[in-house]
Amino acid sequence: MTGESYFKEAQNQIVLADHLLTMTYPLVKDPKLLVGIMKNLSKANNNIITGVLHIVSTKQQIIPTTTFITRFAQFKKAMKAKDMLDEEDFNNIQQIQKLEEKHKKSPVTFSRDQKYVLCNEDYTLTTLTEKGLKINLQQSKKTLIKLQERGISQ
Repeated sequence: MTGESYFKEAQNQIVLADHLLTMTYPLVKDPKLLVGIMKNLSKANNNIITGVLHIVSTKQQIIPTTTFITRFAQFKKAMKAKDMLDEEDFNNIQQIQKLEEKHKKSPVTFSRDQKYVLCNEDYTLTTLTEKGLKINLQQSKKTLIKLQERGISQ
């Protein structure tokens, strides 16, 4: 795949998350849909990171890696060097990734009051909410638009 194709796939994932959040979720009101929305945002952010690293690696020497932490560090370094994204963009990507990791590791999950609750081994609760995911969605859209406007996606 090319860098541009990763950005197109990220755009598709964002459109899907947007549709689920603005059309399907208000109709169905099933908090389990919030997990699907979060996963789509995570996939979109991973495609953005992969697309940037693919483009940058053709111009610089970047060692391919599979772990999110090292890929994110390389992505952040490349974007800060070009002053393309700000901390808000990076924080959003990390927040979505942490939510997905918590969901994967959660031994107990349940729905309560239009929220999806993730519970870890220590019974610390994390909630997925429509409002929180709307904020994440808007920030992910802004991140992708910034990269497209600044020519990184070509």
